[in-house]
Amino acid sequence: MIGYIVLMSVGFLVLLISFIFGGLSDTVGDLFGGDHDVDVGGADSADVGPSFFNIRAISAFVTGFGAMGFLLTSLGWNAYLAALPSLGVGVLMSLISYGITVALFRQQSTGSYSP
Repeated sequence: MIGYIVLMSVGFLVLLISFIFGGLSDTVGDLFGGDHDVDVGGADSADVGPSFFNIRAISAFVTGFGAMGFLLTSLGWNAYLAALPSLGVGVLMSLISYGITVALFRQQSTGSYSP
């Protein structure tokens, strides 16, 4: 149970800092994505958008995984059995965070939002 609490706390702290300061996401994101020049169907790699494995999506996954694991173990579930539903919630939180990041990226790059 303490492991879930640590994951939830660290993930939330990183997520909060990255949303407040924003630059942390770019700095740590370079560890995962870097600055590569790739030709993708005639488009520059800068036109593709944010990576799914950015710091916000990863920290949202860790936060969701830890929160659900903590909740389920508090309700009496075995820590190992709680890992599977926690994994699902972590993936869901990561997808939501990625969706928000893509929406912000589109609005920043075009000036108008069109889903």
